[in-house]
Amino acid sequence: MARTKAKEAPFNFHERDVQAQKEKLQQAELPQSYANFTPFRAKKIPWRVLVPLYKTMVDDADNERVKRIKKQSQVSMSLSKLPPRMEAHQKKVEDKAQQDLTSGLAQGPQFAFKPPISKKVPDFKRIHKEFAAKLERNKSAMRLTVPKAFNFHEPKNDPSLRKHMDAENQVINPTMRQRRARSAKLNRDLLEGPVSNPPTTKKHQAMVEHRRQAAKKKLDYKKDNYTADYVRGVKAVRLTGRVKQSPVFVNNAQELKQKRANSMQRFRDQT
Repeated sequence: MARTKAKEAPFNFHERDVQAQKEKLQQAELPQSYANFTPFRAKKIPWRVLVPLYKTMVDDADNERVKRIKKQSQVSMSLSKLPPRMEAHQKKVEDKAQQDLTSGLAQGPQFAFKPPISKKVPDFKRIHKEFAAKLERNKSAMRLTVPKAFNFHEPKNDPSLRKHMDAENQVINPTMRQRRARSAKLNRDLLEGPVSNPPTTKKHQAMVEHRRQAAKKKLDYKKDNYTADYVRGVKAVRLTGRVKQSPVFVNNAQELKQKRANSMQRFRDQT
């Protein structure tokens, strides 16, 4: 044991910890043992803590608000009144109710419940017969529906009826060859009256107008393209002449060939 203590002498950290713990207890002035202390007993919780004071305050404020609103509404109702005519009508209704109540008391007690009174059994055969006769009268008064055929467009296959249409089409696209009139038919328009052509349909008129507009647009497009091509050609010719006259694009192949030939000739003369 002495040998062990001698070895532990340089390492007295445990003793230092024990001594520090003793000094800490002495500074705190706490007894070494807790046996002298009586056991701790908590006191009763005071009633002020258990009572929900905030909730009580909120409920009291709500109750006071409801009472204040009710009192204010009663005051407003007592100060308000109906318009003159409505007030007279209300007074008249109250007087009538009071009069009815007085007359009811004079006549005796009035019972609110009244048993249903049995009615006479209706004559169902007569009612059914009258209903059938009324239904027949209504049917006969109504006008029946008369079916009518649809008026579809009938094609005009007769060439004599299509002459005026062909004439309208020839204004747009002249494809028919004009025949020479015979001598007997030259003055027919002076001897006879004009031939009445059948009226054209709206569909044909719309088609003729559409084709006329399409042909006009096509001619305008060709005219514009021709003008644009002509202007483009003129510009190309002018630019070609200007480029050919430019000194940058001059063909100097002959000059270079001559210079090469002269240099070869000088070289031969020197050798």
